Amino acid sequence: MRCVKNLLPLLLFLLFVSGCARYESLHIGDTPPQVVLSDMHGKRMTVPGDLKGQVVLIRFWSATCPRCTKEMINALESLYQKYREKGLIVLSVNVNPLNEVSDKFRQADKVSFSVLLDPDLSAAKRYGAKVLPTTFILDRNGVVKEKMLGETGVEMFEPLVRELL
Repeated sequence: MRCVKNLLPLLLFLLFVSGCARYESLHIGDTPPQVVLSDMHGKRMTVPGDLKGQVVLIRFWSATCPRCTKEMINALESLYQKYREKGLIVLSVNVNPLNEVSDKFRQADKVSFSVLLDPDLSAAKRYGAKVLPTTFILDRNGVVKEKMLGETGVEMFEPLVRELL
């Protein structure tokens, strides 16, 4: 039963990318659509609307992804702590149910960046996040300046973030 439960997000994602669901695909230079997401405590946020004037790193991921590790979560936290006073916002958008996300973050050290939930993949579809993880970096005007598919280290994000700050 646990195996089936663990496979459900993967099956939903495969249906999503196979064309059963309409999705858009954001490119560098695009302005992302407004999406409303809730964090793990139920607080709602409009992305990117509520974040105008900030440099925003948005990472779509799955708690069942073997490459989405405690080390990556901690590395994102370090990046956020280093640059938040200069205007960096880090958003971790997870496509799993809350209990799976909570388990993953309990394994990490203290996390102060926003963890948002997208269990129905509505935001992932609108952003065109067909591969998990997918990371977008938006400038202060809300324009996509970088899109990275698959696992990339924080060392790839930092120069891009620093340049936009």
